Amino acid sequence: MNIVERPKKKINYLSNKELLKELAKSKLSYCEFKHEKYTHYDMILSAVGEITPDKIMMARHIRLDYMIERQLADLVAKGMTSRQAEEFLNSSKNRKKKLKLKDITKEDLCFRIKTFEHIPEEILENKKTLISKLLFQPFKHYAYVRGAWREVGRSHWQGGLKSGEFSCDHGIGHGHADNGAGDA
Repeated sequence: MNIVERPKKKINYLSNKELLKELAKSKLSYCEFKHEKYTHYDMILSAVGEITPDKIMMARHIRLDYMIERQLADLVAKGMTSRQAEEFLNSSKNRKKKLKLKDITKEDLCFRIKTFEHIPEEILENKKTLISKLLFQPFKHYAYVRGAWREVGRSHWQGGLKSGEFSCDHGIGHGHADNGAGDA
């Protein structure tokens, strides 16, 4: 008896990197920012007071690595292989355009600060509501603007940082986090 094997159907799984990108996109859809450039953060801290010269230097290194990674991705998207892109960025042809740490200033940085201070009391008081409503830990983004670290973004918020309001049901994927129950 001949058994004919059917070709296995290929299943495309998301890589961890792709999954993290999709999660980040979903989180950002629940947030309000003064400008799109503040959606990317360089470091997560627990308080604005933790932004010290050492942390700023670490964040500058992180930002430099991120910018170089973006340059590589752009070159690959234009048709270069990863190796060609890396060789080009390190070549003498690119010496003047090559990013250096001195090119990254504290005005280029953005820090994510974990905080519940903008979450309404009625949500914070009930732990069941807190977990089901928030979906992820609340935060604010801070950037160095006009000589001081200022808030430039806020999670669980819509309608502008000054005139907006708390919201946990306006983002992408709302209603899907609780095993399919809720709004689709």
